[in-house]
Amino acid sequence: GHVKATPRPHETHAKHTPRTCQAHAKN
Repeated sequence: GHVKATPRPHETHAKHTPRTCQAHAKN
């Protein structure tokens, strides 16, 4: 997923919508 690529995953997820998070989680 893209979460590990970002230095601050928490802030990134805050900007994402629940649907976007689920989509990235699958990747």
